[in-house]
Amino acid sequence: MSTAFFTAALEWIEHHPILAISLWITAYIWFKVINYMVIAPYCSPMQDLPGPPKPGKFLDFQHINLIMNPNISHQKQQEMREEYGMNIRIQGFGYWDQRLLTFDTKAITYILSQATELYPKPWQTRRMLCRLLGDGVPFTEGDQHKRQRKVINPAFAPQALRNCYPIFHTKAAELRDRWTGLINSSQTDSTILDMHHWLTRASFDTFAAAGFGMKLDAIQNEDNELYLAYQKMFDVTLNKGLSMRGMLEILFPWLDWVCPDAAAKQIKKSKEIIKKAAEATVKTKRDAIVQAMNGDFDAEKSVHPRSQKDLLSLMIKSNLSESSKLSDTELISQIHSLLFVGSDNTALSICWTLYYLSLNPAIQTRLRDELLPHAPVNSSSTRDISQFPFLDAVVKESIRLTGPIHSTIRVASCDDTIPTEDGVGVKIHKGEFIHLPFEALSLAKETWGEDAWEYNPDRWSKLPEAAKRIPGIITGLATFSVGSHSCPGAQFAIMEAKTFIAELITSFEFLPAPEKKIFKNNIIMTRPFVSGEASKGPQLPMIVRPYTPSTATKA
Repeated sequence: MSTAFFTAALEWIEHHPILAISLWITAYIWFKVINYMVIAPYCSPMQDLPGPPKPGKFLDFQHINLIMNPNISHQKQQEMREEYGMNIRIQGFGYWDQRLLTFDTKAITYILSQATELYPKPWQTRRMLCRLLGDGVPFTEGDQHKRQRKVINPAFAPQALRNCYPIFHTKAAELRDRWTGLINSSQTDSTILDMHHWLTRASFDTFAAAGFGMKLDAIQNEDNELYLAYQKMFDVTLNKGLSMRGMLEILFPWLDWVCPDAAAKQIKKSKEIIKKAAEATVKTKRDAIVQAMNGDFDAEKSVHPRSQKDLLSLMIKSNLSESSKLSDTELISQIHSLLFVGSDNTALSICWTLYYLSLNPAIQTRLRDELLPHAPVNSSSTRDISQFPFLDAVVKESIRLTGPIHSTIRVASCDDTIPTEDGVGVKIHKGEFIHLPFEALSLAKETWGEDAWEYNPDRWSKLPEAAKRIPGIITGLATFSVGSHSCPGAQFAIMEAKTFIAELITSFEFLPAPEKKIFKNNIIMTRPFVSGEASKGPQLPMIVRPYTPSTATKA
């Protein structure tokens, strides 16, 4: 009977091949859907972990909002740890999407540092970021990331960073003078300036100069084509948040080609401008370096490569010495991605530092008192900016309270058991997501004390032992990550932030803008927004007035 059945089935398939293929494809899709939404979740080891009650809806972002909304996540995750422990099951975008949220430092170190290849960023995250910023080192994985990191690392070595410091100082002084001019032209003793707007311009200008030897003059005006290309691209994407269309484009990238909307057209136009500028920069610098290596450099036409100490020149020299070189496309991608990440990260760090100083006038005065006897800070050596312990503490405390990177997510590429502090371990299946909450590590009361949510730079003079065990390339700070995917420019960002803060705080006094409530929004990085004005994008308005001892606000 079975033989007859199969014979009949084969004859039917032979006579109806298209219908048979359609039925097979339909059955396969249904199998994948049932396996993904029913079988896999039911068999997941996540079921054995403690966690908050499941919302019980087909689609529900309740748990994601609790851990990703930077205005409430520190409090909610503190409550979760106290109730459920260090390794918690949470729900992702639907009842079938069970994820691991771990606060366990041993587990986090294992995922980010010891088993990096097993836990890449999810393809959804990489596709979204690469669509805007190219396949640069912050977003790549595997062998591609290893090759890029090997070429890039020399550009962020200590000596290379020391070469950048005069540029930091020059740009900070330029911003100071620009603000002074605006206040003078207002014919008042103070003015309200948007810190996010101005510091984004200044940091973009600074990274372009120090990183790639580009002269953009973004501090003076906003008509540079490259600067505008980035701003217009982000105005239609990041500054608006992730729309439903944006989510669909992650799943179906061909939408940009088949049915482009205004945002897709602007992204394409901006990327063409960025690519053109990056190609010209790479070609100019590489040609000069190669000519110098061959002994036929023409000093009348360009600057000798030995005197070019920007990060791109160092990257090109490193690339020429490697056997496994980066292609031009990859070098261009580094410019594209690092120009955004390098400038945005630092701009936000400075923004939040000035914000916290405006809320804490006594700390602002104390910092100014430390810096004023040495103002202006010498531009010739990093030693001068590193000699101020309270400045170091202020910047690190600001990054601790509001790090540019709120958290990160990884996906298991195979079944594994993640080691934990209690020695039990957490089992995880291939394809399951893990949330690594940098903010929670930085604000945990069991680590930092009962005042963990308060702004207290003095804690850095005697760091708690538990804080020293936080995974991070800078002691006590998780936001720059750890391992092969850690931020290569962490010291660059902190050095630049210190330089700008030192220049600005000795020149101006900062106060909160009246009737402007600031909240945080997690859009790739943690950005300031004004309550009731979210549609205007990131903003951080503050009162700025020239500092004189007679006008200083008293604590």
